[in-house]
Amino acid sequence: MSCFEPSISLFEVREDHNPLYWSSFGALHLNQVEGNEALVVGVNFESNNAILPVFEKLGVYLDINDKWALNLQKYVYSFITRKVGMVDHMAFFGSPYLGLEKITFTTADRNQWFSEIFDCDEEELRENLHACSAINKDWAVVGDAFNMTIPYLLYRIYKSKLNDRVKHRAMVDVVSMYHYKCLTSIVHNDYPFTARKEVVLETYNRLSLKYDIKRYGSWRALIEARAEYILDPKTGIHFQAFTRMDDDKKIVYMVGDIQNRLRRAINDINKVFHDVKNKTNIVKLESARVSLQDELTIKSVSKEVTQHVQYLDRILTEETSFFKEELMQHAAGVLEGVRMDMLTYVLQEFPKRFNNPKKPEYKQFTETVVLHMFEYLHTNGIKKSNVYNVLIKMRGAYGASRSNNDMVKVIRELGDQIVIEITGRKTPQWVLTTRTALSLYMVLRVVSKDYFE
Repeated sequence: MSCFEPSISLFEVREDHNPLYWSSFGALHLNQVEGNEALVVGVNFESNNAILPVFEKLGVYLDINDKWALNLQKYVYSFITRKVGMVDHMAFFGSPYLGLEKITFTTADRNQWFSEIFDCDEEELRENLHACSAINKDWAVVGDAFNMTIPYLLYRIYKSKLNDRVKHRAMVDVVSMYHYKCLTSIVHNDYPFTARKEVVLETYNRLSLKYDIKRYGSWRALIEARAEYILDPKTGIHFQAFTRMDDDKKIVYMVGDIQNRLRRAINDINKVFHDVKNKTNIVKLESARVSLQDELTIKSVSKEVTQHVQYLDRILTEETSFFKEELMQHAAGVLEGVRMDMLTYVLQEFPKRFNNPKKPEYKQFTETVVLHMFEYLHTNGIKKSNVYNVLIKMRGAYGASRSNNDMVKVIRELGDQIVIEITGRKTPQWVLTTRTALSLYMVLRVVSKDYFE
């Protein structure tokens, strides 16, 4: 909703104009900016707390209630299921592929957002946001008024009186919609023309389980999982940014960081795509077909990975559920030179630090161990029911001196960092054996899940 009609003088007030913005002409002092727009009064644009006041003054029509949450849900659902001409959003968001389908965020989508979701004049909002010292108007992502509404909407929903279920769904919808919009730009730039189907399918086949899209099986599922991760106060590094909105630099970083992480994920897939496109004999791929059985196996493994990551997260959050002495003895029993006092202390301290939001490397370490284990077992046809065999094989994988596996590198680097931080010991041999024993213990905790449940 615009505060001024084009036909109305700049200083003539509409009858329904927000009283926060006007008084008698003699008492009104406007900061003039380009385009005959005016900055709102009462905001210190040079401070590091200007973004929230701007939204509070321009967002006076925003009423976060059940009806609004339902309209938001309809908006997001309508977007991801759109099918018009060559554009088929359902086919894209319901699949794990890149380059087969076109997706677009249109002017109509933007206008609908600023009329039904955040009832505000976009031009006026943009002018005021660009006046904030923390925002550079030339930034493509943070300089976009739509993108900047995301943290504010999360802030308002978080502070609203919606019941917990509706509130959480609305917050997931807001974060997901931001990802969807970002994806449209990325896909448009990276795949201006539809890619060859056989290359796209082969690209997906070559992705390992370390790629999130392989784990979740569709862009919609991946994005909703990312939204949940961002909103969780234990995992979301931007939680304070959008729940407080009292630090403009943190808000700006949040908006840019979410897009950057998505951009990096797409870049990783693009590298595989171009490798397939440039180095593979396409003639041989013409007759290639994705095996249904292989696809079902991958989905089954992906589901198992997610379940076991959540299992570890739960028992580590409970702290006292994580440590099992018999499993520690088995993990150490296949190694030489393990200092049991160090290993015991690491296993007992690990859960306490795992739950510290300032130490995300602990969660990354556990997730990487689970991902690597399932990928290794699947690739080598090893059944996880044969626990001793799993233990021996994983010991070999962790100890391979010339391993080029990226996940093994992460396990080694983070494992060493964690062991040194917890114990204060830096003797290479002790750190190495304790890190390997810790990794094997995680493996045993995963494969023995049903036994201890």
